[in-house]
Amino acid sequence: MAVFAELRDGTGARSYTGALHEPQVGVLFGEPFGDSLITDGERQPSAITIYVSFEHESLPQRVHVDLHTNYTMHVYNLADYSMIQIAWNFIYEGNSLAGVLNQRAMITEAARYLGGLDAPILLRVGAEMNEWPIPADPAEFVAAFRFIAGIMREYAPNVAMVYAVNSVSAIGLDWMMFYPGEEYVDWVGISLYTTRYFLGNPDTTHTNAMVFRTGEYANPVQKMRELVEMFGHKHPLLISEGAVSVYNLRNSEDLTEWALPHMRAVYSYIPMLFPEVKAIFWFNVPMYTYERGGNQRYDFYTSPAALDLYRELTAQEHFIGRGQNQAAVTYRRLGTAAMPANEVVLLTYAPFFNHNDFIEVQYWLDGVMIGYSRDIPYRQTFDMSAMADGTHYLLVRILNHGQLLQSKELVLIKNGCIVQITDDLVRLTNIAEAVPSAHNVLVNGTPTSFRAFNIGDNNFFMLRDIAYVLNGTPSNFQVGWDGNVSLTTGAAYTPVGGEMQPATTEAMQATPSQAHVFINGQFFNLRAYTIGDNNFFMLRDLGIALGFGVDWDSAASAVLIYTN
Repeated sequence: MAVFAELRDGTGARSYTGALHEPQVGVLFGEPFGDSLITDGERQPSAITIYVSFEHESLPQRVHVDLHTNYTMHVYNLADYSMIQIAWNFIYEGNSLAGVLNQRAMITEAARYLGGLDAPILLRVGAEMNEWPIPADPAEFVAAFRFIAGIMREYAPNVAMVYAVNSVSAIGLDWMMFYPGEEYVDWVGISLYTTRYFLGNPDTTHTNAMVFRTGEYANPVQKMRELVEMFGHKHPLLISEGAVSVYNLRNSEDLTEWALPHMRAVYSYIPMLFPEVKAIFWFNVPMYTYERGGNQRYDFYTSPAALDLYRELTAQEHFIGRGQNQAAVTYRRLGTAAMPANEVVLLTYAPFFNHNDFIEVQYWLDGVMIGYSRDIPYRQTFDMSAMADGTHYLLVRILNHGQLLQSKELVLIKNGCIVQITDDLVRLTNIAEAVPSAHNVLVNGTPTSFRAFNIGDNNFFMLRDIAYVLNGTPSNFQVGWDGNVSLTTGAAYTPVGGEMQPATTEAMQATPSQAHVFINGQFFNLRAYTIGDNNFFMLRDLGIALGFGVDWDSAASAVLIYTN
């Protein structure tokens, strides 16, 4: 289990690679273009998908028709959408790949058309190649993808290339076998379908359910976790196509009751757990008969309850709706977080998805149950503004049919209008107030502006800011981080971004840093505080340990740093 804080000050976990059309914070959402697009929810869709057959359709004609057709009396405006995903599918799958290199003229025509659109385009090429019934040769797929990407790079700078896999691979295949390489891929997508039965067969064997992750093994969070671990550090991710089965055609079974908690997991848990995921597309396309090839239905025409829940879920504030640039909230796994006392918002990840489970999450504050929830993400909001300052204790309990499964204890330190919440009491026993330093700072006589705080009449500086400024001097040093701080003197510093940000004017809470410090492999006990997400060290301690001079000019009220 894990407990998360919902934060409105932007201090939650973030992931941003700088890819084309990637929002910095939050999740875009939508469905396929046309009458399957849901436009009457509280939050309007910010993204759409258009499907195009590579072999049978002209991409410019297909896209033009969809963009200029009045579906269900709704007028579409390109400016309404932060993302248009075009799924360029190979209908003949593996048999189509070798011929792609002979289609330069057609692909160039498509690129010129897309480049002329004043719109953010994601081009998903040959999705789900890892499970095509007509198998794809990995080398041919990579060559085809790179060929298309090269032409798009030349003629359509508004097009981001999407490498999109199926969540389950055919035997002997995996996601990396077809990966074209970082220079050709902007986003990585996944087709994430959650189904009650394998291929709609109500007599699915236990083995097939386990292998293909259906039924009691259906866990969309785990599938997404695998994609995050493989690609999330270098590309933004999206559920390029996905849904939960709400109706099974082979036995005419309504699966709504089974589907609803899995829908909650996709639209609540995945954005909370994985800030790398920046878009989700629901496959709201009807498949009316088994003879047309569909074993189960994912569209909301068969399930008004699922449609109502979808509208509710997409209204959550981690989604980016039409006309918005980013989400209103971020999440931080506790850990430690600071929250307004009048609105403490917690959510719990309870990793239990069996359809026979009856999960309830309870929240107990100072021995009194203040609330419970039976719906993912088990949200609890409470007001501590009238409570006494000092230490309070929160117990979060997960129960299944009334039996305790897991629990987690949290400590809340209330100080006026702020509550610091953590799972580590020791970390908060010496909370201090960090006041922005008003002193001037001169480095070798040159005025330099730092983010610095005064705590207990001592100046504390961000470690990486000092390393950045002293780089190239006799006192330079390298900074390493693996949960502890590793410093190497005499080595050039490698910037990581974020150094030397403008000084703040607001006081902040500081907690004693739990990181150990090693200098040239030797442990040093240096005084340090964690302020926000960064470690700040007492300047004189750093000077003594690393070999630079620190002095005070009382007449000028200035801190002096010397590297000679």
